[in-house]
Amino acid sequence: MRSADGGENWEQIGFVPGAGTTTGLRNYSYEDDVQASGIKVPVIKYRLVQVDLDGTSKRSPIVEALITGAPTDVALSQNYPNPFNPVTSISYQLSEPGFVSLKVYDAMGREVATLVNATKEAGAYTVKFNGKDLPSGAYMYRMTAGGKTIEKRMVLLK
Repeated sequence: MRSADGGENWEQIGFVPGAGTTTGLRNYSYEDDVQASGIKVPVIKYRLVQVDLDGTSKRSPIVEALITGAPTDVALSQNYPNPFNPVTSISYQLSEPGFVSLKVYDAMGREVATLVNATKEAGAYTVKFNGKDLPSGAYMYRMTAGGKTIEKRMVLLK
């Protein structure tokens, strides 16, 4: 079971079948895909519930897991691949919810694409940029979020 609100509410996130009645040591595992769940807190609490064949259950002590890699600031990563033809990925992260603008400009400073123009939750995101209708050359992408503006360069090479 998992709790993302300090232990107030618990949800069942999986089931691992047991080996039945046994006196031997058994190891069980379950992988929780926290990123896919959309949880945005740095600490998650877990506990196991053992259900015996007769229907009785026992709860384990609560353990806490520190979720590493939670964004601590606004960041914009270098696109990959770079140079690209014609599609590249651009990743960014937000430490708190807010409005995000991510736009692409040509070498003359003209806007050629708007990739993001919306309010987003805190977390890590990746968007694709397709330059199939653009000529080869250097392009700049600019993100504005959390009171910061960050720019990076990329090269479309056909």
